[in-house]
Amino acid sequence: FLFAIRNGKTDINITEYISNVLFNIVFFYLVVFSNYKPLKSNNVTKIILFVVIILFGSLIIKFLYDIYLFQSPSSIKNYNDSKISYLGYELWRLVTMTIYAFAYLTYLKNIEQVRIIQDTERKLLVTEIAFLKAQINPHFLFNTLNFVYQDVCAMSPNSGDTILNLADMMRYSVRSTKMDFAPLINEVEAIDKYIYLQRKRFGEKMYVDFH
Repeated sequence: FLFAIRNGKTDINITEYISNVLFNIVFFYLVVFSNYKPLKSNNVTKIILFVVIILFGSLIIKFLYDIYLFQSPSSIKNYNDSKISYLGYELWRLVTMTIYAFAYLTYLKNIEQVRIIQDTERKLLVTEIAFLKAQINPHFLFNTLNFVYQDVCAMSPNSGDTILNLADMMRYSVRSTKMDFAPLINEVEAIDKYIYLQRKRFGEKMYVDFH
């Protein structure tokens, strides 16, 4: 429209103008959607193939639409004056729209990468918090058991020993989850402490012979 006003044109065809705009919009999003996945996977061969097919396919469709279906007077005149000039101008417009489409694709790819980074950071933060909680709870329990042991031991050495064995056994069970392998002697000691606790619990009702 600005081109027409600047050059004093009053015979601009609104229908032709709108059809060109709609054609460019369809072409733009066709390039975007057909190349979105190949661009994400950096598949250059597919990108080049799709662009060439879409470019020349669209050029043929535009030619058939302008000359035979819509029968645009300006397009027919330009085509009759110089076929190469007409096709070259239409190809140049499509190439321009392709460049715009790839600029938009790059923008979409960057947004996707930022989203992936943010999701990864969020999941990492959740994992770190869960790990800290898992560490805080056992430490709180062990500290409390040690405090109770010191408070009870003077009044009842038997109960104090039970609490101490429980604290040692639980401390080892938490520590052992962080190792792929554990010394056999540590495993044996943990079993001894477990048997000791069960003996305290059941008394003469339980008999264990452990070697």
